[in-house]
Amino acid sequence: MSTVFESLVAASGLSPIFARSTMKRACERVGVPIETMTRSDLTKALPSIRRVLETFLPPADVDARMRIISKLTTPP
Repeated sequence: MSTVFESLVAASGLSPIFARSTMKRACERVGVPIETMTRSDLTKALPSIRRVLETFLPPADVDARMRIISKLTTPP
């Protein structure tokens, strides 16, 4: 797994095991392979990730998590 994907799992706000499978599906839905995910790939997957998080988290939490996840798209 890429470190970008592992960071996404940690930033999602979901339990790690659930987040892994859920974020994997969200990324693959838009053609982003998690094994080689880059920051640019993550940018492409953001809308799909938001849709998934909206299913499981309250709106305020989704916005907060998406701000954190969006920061992962830029170099440290």
